[in-house]
Amino acid sequence: MACNTDLCLSKQDVREILVDYILKLVIEHSDEVADWGEGLESRRRIVSTSGENIGQLTTGTASDLQDIFIYHEDFQEIDEFFKVAINSLTSCYRNADCEDIGTDCLYNEPLELSSILMWSPGFYDVDINPLELAGVTFSIDCEGTPAGLAITNDVLNILSQFIPFSIEKTEIDPEKAKQILDTNIYELIPPSVTRQERINIFFREFEVLKGDIPNFNIDVDDDGIYDTWAIDVDGNQLSWHDAYGISELNIDGDIVRLDTHAAGTINEGQTLQSLRDSINVHLTDIDKDIYANIFEQRPEYENKSDGYMKIRGLNQGVIIRKEGGDDVGLIGDDEDNPIWLTDGFTITTWVKFLDKTKYGTLFNFGNPFREVDPYGFALETFTLHADSLMNSEDPFIMCNDENDPDLCASTFGVDVMDQISKTWRNYILLNTEGNGGWNSFDSEHTFFLKSDYERFIRLVVYDHINDIMYDSHVGTSKAREGIIQKRMVLGDPSYGDGYMDAIPSADNIRPYGHSHWPVKLMMHQRVPLDFQEWYFIVANFNPDIQEVTMHEHSCSGDGQTCAPNGITSLKYFSDYWKWHVNYGASGCDGIQPTAEQAIDNTNLVFPNSMCGVEVPYYNIGSYTHNSGHGAKCKVELISKSNLLRARGFKPSES
Repeated sequence: MACNTDLCLSKQDVREILVDYILKLVIEHSDEVADWGEGLESRRRIVSTSGENIGQLTTGTASDLQDIFIYHEDFQEIDEFFKVAINSLTSCYRNADCEDIGTDCLYNEPLELSSILMWSPGFYDVDINPLELAGVTFSIDCEGTPAGLAITNDVLNILSQFIPFSIEKTEIDPEKAKQILDTNIYELIPPSVTRQERINIFFREFEVLKGDIPNFNIDVDDDGIYDTWAIDVDGNQLSWHDAYGISELNIDGDIVRLDTHAAGTINEGQTLQSLRDSINVHLTDIDKDIYANIFEQRPEYENKSDGYMKIRGLNQGVIIRKEGGDDVGLIGDDEDNPIWLTDGFTITTWVKFLDKTKYGTLFNFGNPFREVDPYGFALETFTLHADSLMNSEDPFIMCNDENDPDLCASTFGVDVMDQISKTWRNYILLNTEGNGGWNSFDSEHTFFLKSDYERFIRLVVYDHINDIMYDSHVGTSKAREGIIQKRMVLGDPSYGDGYMDAIPSADNIRPYGHSHWPVKLMMHQRVPLDFQEWYFIVANFNPDIQEVTMHEHSCSGDGQTCAPNGITSLKYFSDYWKWHVNYGASGCDGIQPTAEQAIDNTNLVFPNSMCGVEVPYYNIGSYTHNSGHGAKCKVELISKSNLLRARGFKPSES
């Protein structure tokens, strides 16, 4: 219903009503509190007539010759907690029906103060009243509002101006007054206010008058902060000004936000926008870097082609074939033993992802996911939502043919089955360091922090000759990827039989057969959420790569499978699985660690003959372009900005 203006009160009116009622409770119970000294009379705001504070405003009992000081507005913001408490109470009783008259107001009648403000001789609250002072408790349920207001000395001083005056008057003898008063007044000088006091007053006033942040409803740059309105921006700006900006129709409004709404009015040049523009010229030193472009000598990169092919939806694509025959160079003469399966292949493509949720195939040859006669390979992207289940199907479905829950629990453990039934967000929270779970995630991991979605890319290859499914997930570490997991390798007996029976597909992100497989989805190539960036993707399958389990030894256990940093085990080192690290130790292709690395990891010390020579330490991994070890499938990507920077160009904006 529309607001009856006769019943509507401004925010300031409501604050006054609340303060009046609190004072009423204080006066009614003033005799109960001995700590208040001489009573409320001693709390008057008076002008001192003697001592070093002569002529200044102070607190005390007024004598006949002293003036009592009264503020124009009853509600004062001298005490921060008093201000917050009163403002919060006021906000609890705002009535949205009043917005259509262009002012922020409330109904008078619903303010049943006796039911929400109650006297308490002493209540304990560690945040607002740890000393158990007398006070007023708030019986309301409103987010952000404190439980009560302790009547401290500062609060009593604020309430002092409400104390009644004495009706008695002291007569002054004019002759005696002439003896001590100079009646020749030449100039009235106002009380001196220091510059610091003026600054304090300015910021106190600005805090009160700046108004609330508009009710924006769209986050443009995905930083977690709403930036503007999704539709009709001009209309929403005007509506906000009409409701909250000061004007002839809204005399209790806040500072006008935009210049356009103050043009031609008394507030022209007195808006938040004009204030921001004025402040900007004083802060250019923190906005601009004098070294930013002084030494920029890199050339701009010029695109070699006129454009690119745009595929508007994933799983759409182009069929590529030769003019003659059916072979596109991937099969060869023997269809049962195709070239791509024996020689391997490389897929390269440029991709720009325009949203957070879409998933599908980027490139495929055949369909490795078919339940009947699977064949070929696929490069695809998939997304995980923070609040979706890690296992969208029955978590016991992969345990055995009979789907026996008891047998599943005895095989994998009840705690494991409970883990894979959680959402991704809850699973990560439970297993982050310090939260009592498996501590798989680093305390400073970045999963699902900037968005509710995470995007990944993977290559899946089905070897129809040996009935084996390969994919491109890698081992990860907390320091590099934020999660520690070792890669599953074909033929590893520690994972049991049938763990490769089910591979996640783009249409159904279901786990592999082993109970730990849902987490392995996060071990594929992760893609940053940047809708303006192009990414160059390179996917390889090489059947000659040796997949070694790396589970028998540990860098931190016996020092025999260490990454180039001398600390991380190769099974947790993603670059090893992408063919970039020579296998040290018994592989003999690594390098000797430095003395400093040996100090950091004493397991590297091995003063015996190894690989035919005497060595002081175990070998550790060394970087190389192709080690011959790792995963048979791998996916790597680089952004266009980083690629141009690496080639010596200045990154372009597109």
